[in-house]
Parts: sequence; C-alpha cells; structure tokens
Amino acid sequence: MKRTPIKRRRETLRRGELTSAQKESCRALAFARAHGRCELRIDATCMGFVPLEGGLRERGHLVHLRNKRMYGWGAENLAWGCARCHLDLMHVKGVQMPKTYTELKQQQRDA
Repeated sequence: MKRTPIKRRRETLRRGELTSAQKESCRALAFARAHGRCELRIDATCMGFVPLEGGLRERGHLVHLRNKRMYGWGAENLAWGCARCHLDLMHVKGVQMPKTYTELKQQQRDA
C-alpha cells in the first residue's frame, strides 16, 4: 500500500490573516464594546455576562457574523457571545444571524 507523506504545517501566515496578537486585540475590543455581556442573546437561557478568560464553556467567544475569509476581522463583522449562543445555537442548530453588527443591535432594540 502506497502512503502519502504527511503535509508540513504552514510556516507563514496566509495572505491577509492576522497574527495571534492582532486577533487577541480584536477579541479584547469586542469584549470591551459589549461590556462583557453576550451580544447574540439567541436563547432565553443566555448566560449574560461572560468573562474574557477561562475554559471553553466558561469564557466568552469572538463571533464572526459573516465568514471571515470574505468579510474579514472588522469591528462590523465581530460580536461577543457566550458559549451556548455561539457553539450550540449558531453552529449546531444553524440559527440565522444578522449580517452586520449594526443589524444585530437594531434587532435587539426592536425585540
């Protein structure tokens, strides 16, 4: 049986990709803008305040409202969310999200 060699890990960043320090600053910016509260609030059981640090289920998540490859890491594409809203409802159940941060805030004001 012929085996193909294991591909080496990419040594450089992809074109347009942010460094880990830049991603961390985007995360801190979204946390500060949201005052640590989940901005998604998809479900009534939303956790409310979520800290910046902690385990996967305890900390807040940086959420891209639209795909980051096309729409990037701009503030309009980022939101702060709890693990339940982000992982369980957005990714698993596929809840439709607004396209921009402004639309997200407008939806919350209307509700």
